[in-house]
Amino acid sequence: MELDSRRATAHRRGRLSRGLQATLTYRPEELRHYRREGTRALRQIAAGIGLDHSAYRISYYTSQEALAGEHVLEADGVYIRISPERFGEPGLAWRNPFWKPPGAVMRKAPITALADIPALTARIARELQIAPPAQPGLI
Repeated sequence: MELDSRRATAHRRGRLSRGLQATLTYRPEELRHYRREGTRALRQIAAGIGLDHSAYRISYYTSQEALAGEHVLEADGVYIRISPERFGEPGLAWRNPFWKPPGAVMRKAPITALADIPALTARIARELQIAPPAQPGLI
């Protein structure tokens, strides 16, 4: 009788661990989508604040291939990071890399701010004191 209960417990544990493994497996399609959309969003923000495509660098950093990493845009006077929201930390952060403390604080926003990129771009430009780009018709 005791042997049967041990087998049943071991069977339930095995099912549980298989279920956890199924939910934590590497999902390459979702990670490719995350990487593509993060890069696209940073390119839109760069265009919105008037950065020429040769004036900035977009990088993607991850500690493991199976984990979502963070996207970073670096340019002269601009540092923007998109990362997964973890431990209550907002997913968007930006600062001027040349400002010295106390001005070097990271400005932050939730990842949902990416739903309205023009408003986010205006906020980043205002907080980093970036002049708006000239309109092509006025040059």
